[in-house]
Amino acid sequence: MIRSVVKAISKPLPFGFIKSLVKPSLVAPFYHTVSDKQPLHLASLYRVYTPDQFQKHLLFYLKHFEPISAIDVPMVLSGQRKLKKTAILLSFDDGFSEIYSVVEPILSKYSVPATFFVNPNFVDNKDMLFRCKLSLIANHFSATSSRILFDAVSSLTDKKITNEQQAKKVILSLGYNQVEQIHGLATDVGVDFSDYLQRHKPYLTLSQLLALGKKGYTLGGHSLSHPLFSEIPLEVQIAEIQQSVDWVQNNIPNQPKLFAFPFTSYGADKQLYQHFIGNNPKLDLMVGTSGYKPTANSRFVHRIPVENCISGAKGQIKAELLYYLGKKLIAKHTDTLGAMV
Repeated sequence: MIRSVVKAISKPLPFGFIKSLVKPSLVAPFYHTVSDKQPLHLASLYRVYTPDQFQKHLLFYLKHFEPISAIDVPMVLSGQRKLKKTAILLSFDDGFSEIYSVVEPILSKYSVPATFFVNPNFVDNKDMLFRCKLSLIANHFSATSSRILFDAVSSLTDKKITNEQQAKKVILSLGYNQVEQIHGLATDVGVDFSDYLQRHKPYLTLSQLLALGKKGYTLGGHSLSHPLFSEIPLEVQIAEIQQSVDWVQNNIPNQPKLFAFPFTSYGADKQLYQHFIGNNPKLDLMVGTSGYKPTANSRFVHRIPVENCISGAKGQIKAELLYYLGKKLIAKHTDTLGAMV
């Protein structure tokens, strides 16, 4: 709600003016994919920008920022490396196949570095993120399946489902630990996840990841299976991070040790930060998703989710910087976890 108000306030203000007030050392916008079509497995999750829209975003970035690689972030934030412009770190989460076929050619055209965070369990289309499964189910409506789906969804709640909007709301509320319910719904309405994975191949393959690595892009872990960290214990959080980073290290040559929290870092155990980016760091860089929010640790960066804003990259980053100024007035503008490590 507050961010929506800030976005409205920021619209008439010049970007350069807001940027000059904040003087950020680095901004870090992130995406999931870019496509001319909205894939069904993403249709109910977030906006997907077209190649033309993404190209306009890049031109905006190049005008106002200096792109850097993930490995350079700690040096920039610690002041060891000076830049003429504010640094920008561009990244993509979840390892969708359009990274190779659509995104990389555009990045290459403008010589923009980027980092791709992947979930090893999904590479080579072995499995699919549970939220993508929910999106497939939520968009599987037809004259014959709707009634069946309404009845199946009704069994998960104490209310009778009578329309698509109600059904989608319940479906998309299912969580990481509700695998049986998710697969049960899919069976009821005839959604075959394995068939979808093989026919549409929504994820990158290992050979494509290797090719991206050879072209100079950096790759990092994004957990094995994309859980919400607030719902899993510390030991599982550590394993999800370490094993996903290890997978990248073991399969893609010459990569730094990078990790991006799935969904959000909110709810992650405080000990996690000390373990991975404390006095004896095991990672080169760890990133979250809380927008523009500086931390006290040069190995931890919060990123800006660009797909949340209908006005695109410029509008989202402008709003985030203005939101930061507002939070600064009440001393809520930095990540306290960063100060603990």
